[in-house]
Amino acid sequence: MGGDKDQADDKGKAASPTPFRYPEVLAIADAKKNFSSIVRESSEALKLYMVGNALRREAPRSVILGEQALRVLLRGVQGHPVWEEDAEHHLWSVEVPEFEAVGQGETKEEAVKDLLWAVVELAEDYIEDIAFYFKIGWQDKLPFALAAFLAADDPERLRRLLGV
Repeated sequence: MGGDKDQADDKGKAASPTPFRYPEVLAIADAKKNFSSIVRESSEALKLYMVGNALRREAPRSVILGEQALRVLLRGVQGHPVWEEDAEHHLWSVEVPEFEAVGQGETKEEAVKDLLWAVVELAEDYIEDIAFYFKIGWQDKLPFALAAFLAADDPERLRRLLGV
């Protein structure tokens, strides 16, 4: 099957796999100085940057990743709408449980338009205050919030994301 761990060294011991190498941590001062080129390279050359205290590995770090690479990472994010008709009140509702978003309307299309608005608003709120949403246990909703945020300017892409 191959692979470093399956091969034995000269003494008959299994060779250890090569450890994963994290990208070099770029010092905050260097990132500030070269920010425009970092943004350009992360977007155009799909280069990933780790920024933080280069001297303290355990210190918090941030990742700079271009939008195109982020879209690829989020490609599998997909909503699964749940429809409900309230015949008595002549209302349709559609919920996307992955993001706990709901839309309502007198027709299915009105419910979808309401859902699109609700998802964009929720995604914008989430992105503006990620710490709050993490505190309330919504960490698993981050990929959906990012995907919705990136699709917010394209109603058809947003519809595909939500499955409506």
